[in-house]
Amino acid sequence: MSGYFRRYSRLVRLPRGRSLVRNTPYAGEGLRRAQRGAVHAVCGHFATSMAPALVAMPTGSGKTAVMTILAFELEAARVLVVAPSKVLREQLADEFRSLKVIRDREVFPPDRPLPKVAVLEHKADAQVWASLGDHDVVVGTINAVSPVLADVAAPPAGTFDLIIIDEGHHTAAPSYRALLDAFPDVPVVLFTATPFRRDRQHLPAELVFNYGLSQALAEGVLAPIDFVPIDVASQATPAQQDIALVEAARGLLATVEHTAAGTCVIARTSTIAHAEQLVERYREAGLEMGFISAGTSASEARAVLDRLRAGELAGLISVGVLGEGFDFPRLKIGVYHRRHASLPATLQFLGRIARVLPGGPRACLVAVREEVNDETRELYASDVAWAELVPALADAAVAAEGRRRSYVLNFDTTLSQPLSLSALRPSKNVQVFQLPEDSALDLRTPVAGIARGIVTDWGIDDEGRLAVFITQHLDRPDWIASDALDGIRPELHVVVLDKEKRLAFVYGTTDHTIGCLLRALGEERPLLVNPAWLDRVMAARTLYGYHAIGMRSTRGAGGRLAGYRQVSGTDVGRAVLPSEARSYGATHVNASVPGDIDEPGGARRSSLGIAYARGKVFSPTRLDLLAFRTWCDELADVMTASSIAAPAGLPGLDLPSPRLLEAFPAHPYLVTVDPLLLGQGIRVGDARTGAWYEIERLELLVDSHSAWALQLVGNIDGQPWWHGVLTTDGAVHSNDSNILVDVGAGEPVSPLAGVLQRTATSVFFADGASTIGGQVYRRRVDGYPDLQPQVVRSLGFDHVDIRAEAKNPRRGKITIKEYIVAWLARDPDVEFVIDDDRAGETADLVVIHRPDSRGIRRIWLYHLKFSSKPKPGRRLGDLYEVFGQAGRSARWLHAAQLARRLLDRLRTGSKVAHGDPDQVQQLLADMVAGCVAVDWGIAVVQPGLVAAAVNAKATIKVMVTELRELALQVDADFVVIGHE
Repeated sequence: MSGYFRRYSRLVRLPRGRSLVRNTPYAGEGLRRAQRGAVHAVCGHFATSMAPALVAMPTGSGKTAVMTILAFELEAARVLVVAPSKVLREQLADEFRSLKVIRDREVFPPDRPLPKVAVLEHKADAQVWASLGDHDVVVGTINAVSPVLADVAAPPAGTFDLIIIDEGHHTAAPSYRALLDAFPDVPVVLFTATPFRRDRQHLPAELVFNYGLSQALAEGVLAPIDFVPIDVASQATPAQQDIALVEAARGLLATVEHTAAGTCVIARTSTIAHAEQLVERYREAGLEMGFISAGTSASEARAVLDRLRAGELAGLISVGVLGEGFDFPRLKIGVYHRRHASLPATLQFLGRIARVLPGGPRACLVAVREEVNDETRELYASDVAWAELVPALADAAVAAEGRRRSYVLNFDTTLSQPLSLSALRPSKNVQVFQLPEDSALDLRTPVAGIARGIVTDWGIDDEGRLAVFITQHLDRPDWIASDALDGIRPELHVVVLDKEKRLAFVYGTTDHTIGCLLRALGEERPLLVNPAWLDRVMAARTLYGYHAIGMRSTRGAGGRLAGYRQVSGTDVGRAVLPSEARSYGATHVNASVPGDIDEPGGARRSSLGIAYARGKVFSPTRLDLLAFRTWCDELADVMTASSIAAPAGLPGLDLPSPRLLEAFPAHPYLVTVDPLLLGQGIRVGDARTGAWYEIERLELLVDSHSAWALQLVGNIDGQPWWHGVLTTDGAVHSNDSNILVDVGAGEPVSPLAGVLQRTATSVFFADGASTIGGQVYRRRVDGYPDLQPQVVRSLGFDHVDIRAEAKNPRRGKITIKEYIVAWLARDPDVEFVIDDDRAGETADLVVIHRPDSRGIRRIWLYHLKFSSKPKPGRRLGDLYEVFGQAGRSARWLHAAQLARRLLDRLRTGSKVAHGDPDQVQQLLADMVAGCVAVDWGIAVVQPGLVAAAVNAKATIKVMVTELRELALQVDADFVVIGHE
């Protein structure tokens, strides 16, 4: 093995150049301050650590000299140098062959022998590695040396004792990682001008030295850059833009200062086909350009560069190469025919034209100023001073990378190799929980497992505010019963705790595992964040429009009303109809919002979503742990900011969003069983007596109410049968666990209280509010349109005692029921009227029409109510009970169930008030057999209500509209019949 660098290491000295004080231009021999600093930092690092070292220095600040010096200072026997491209491979090989820079700078004596350097132009197999025994330096691209690639052999152990990687920001790639894994005990030094990646992947090294771009410019190591914007018409074609850019470059080259300095152009595009077109466009403008791409052979690239140095070419066109490390100071004009979208790639390209050319002109970057959608867009804004902005952006990005690395270094961890906290990237997707004042949640609590997963790795930051849990779960396909295909599935959970605001933000795989984790950390009853606070999150952002909206029925599902709907597309907020806003409430939304420049990709637009039932805030971006904690802190500030008023709903969307039910509204008039439980043969029964009934016979009423609880009673045939309490958190309590529900299909029976809680029983209130579980949906009372005449009808009620519903009218008057039966009998379409007015009624009157032209019968359920006063008006008290009866009767709108019920009722006291009783019996039997097609209607008769007053009194209009919507949900018409 060669020992060249060890043998001559004692001859190396680090003489100081003149650039010892900031703002003093470099002149004379010796090393720049940054070069000396980098050498000392790397050597100091390896005195105590074998972790890879990362050196951040701007392009053109002397990285190559530092590389060659380190080979001596670290006393390497053989050095492997990895270059990012073929062109830079040749450039680095030439420097190590000649040691020209360090000899010129008097670092190394000029009279000593030079190292023997090998260049790997092809993939290294075992024979190639064996042939390098007498070489001091081996230079190759990663495609030639990484053992993870096909046809590349792993280098024998001990082949190298120092690895230097140029443009080290690539080392997050698997090919680089495989190379480093092959040499676990060898010092590795990464060099880059951009120690961060656009995708924020972790660079597997410790940042030991950072020389900022601002400092390099201030010390004269690099030259500032001017932006030359080309403004083209918005309708200009790409070809027209190219012509404008070529003309601008030609004009700059023709200026006195550029002509005198012999400067050249470097033009960048993204495809070989486009580059070939550009060669012709520049030639047409009188400029001969060379072309180099990643596919250009080493010999062809050398020939092009030789022509450039000889002055035979005006410049180079590059595709995928020359953006990194290439050293040719006369390149002073950069032309972006296709710009880089990321800041790291842009800074690398700018480094090609920022090298100091003594006596030369300032560098220029020529590009079309256009609407951009990437993280470099700030550079292309109007009136930007690039000399100030470029170094500011570069240094800020490097500083941010330093903060990320510093943050995770202070974690208390039990991470196993090869995991790194820097590499973790949770997405902006969290469940948010509100903590009680006495919460015992402590992120330092030991957690052994989460939801059948074993915690294998754990970490917490030094403030105890962010904790990471990595678990392993058995993963078995659901279509196999054996363990033949068992695997291990890792899962990540991240918790951010804000004790001051009493909020916890949790990223995890499922709601179940998140709940298990919080309980393991000491929070026994995690409560989701107030939905109004989620609306604040949306209200605090600029929304370009909604592209996904989820809606749930606020009346329960059934008939024409789906229990859940989702609409998606461009700006679908406009697609939500007013009628839907009365029947549905928002469950989740996803909106287009401005993107963040500092996010990976830096898109001009991003998306932001919330989900109420899960307390979630989500966005597709993935963040490092520090950025993730910062994002959660920003959410906490927005959610609790007194300056952001909790909006009535989502901004720009006429759809109610839920609110925590803190107190019940006044005047509950209707409690409904989930319509999905009806018409399915589901039964309720008493375990003590063995009596079972169709669930349709269960009638729920509010017995009494307070702000915090509704006392419910469940009647069977008008008799109290079950009592329970519905509280504001959506829980249903009952001391009677003997009342059971049997859903059939072999499922076990369940207590009625539990079924009502699981199906989120709905309650309707006179002010238009409705509650489902522990949430309330409120609607604008003034947002309801006027009801049409076919919904609100009037009758004269001549000779009717409007205070007598079915009996004991005043002398000379008739009852309301007598009047309505006579009125119906005069209608030739009405064939039968069944009087079911007694305890457990389906309705006071069941009205059956003759078949229409389609053979369909319409059946109406009429609910009658007397007036509390002798004169009609618009009294709410006259409406609550009858409106509740009408709403509850919707449970009977199933032909077979209603017919069976009526047959039983006719046998036990109900009667036919109009029509032939025998024909009624036959018709009902046919309905039980499924032989009758039926349309439905529900009618409320209240002669104490002036029909014309319905639209005039908002509360009445709201209740009528709600009942009509509820009827339409089950394909039924609805009318209210009042007094003229």
